[in-house]
Amino acid sequence: MVGLGLFVLRLALAVVFLAHGGNKLFGLFGGPGIGAGGLSVTAAFFAQIGLHPPFLFALIDALVEVIGGALLVIGFLTRWAAIALSIA
Repeated sequence: MVGLGLFVLRLALAVVFLAHGGNKLFGLFGGPGIGAGGLSVTAAFFAQIGLHPPFLFALIDALVEVIGGALLVIGFLTRWAAIALSIA
């Protein structure tokens, strides 16, 4: 039963990271509540908070969230994905 609970928790967390990464990378799920997405918007945010080069950081952040979320879904390299996602 514990294994099922951990699977559901891992799946829920993966969905959250896939949704956020998809918004940052492709502009998915953009709307009135969330706002526009995409790499240019994410890079502008990173430039606003002082991270340079902003486009590189936006790309790395979006890829970590999408790839890390996908790894959590399939259950492969979950510890490494979790470490990368906690940093991103």
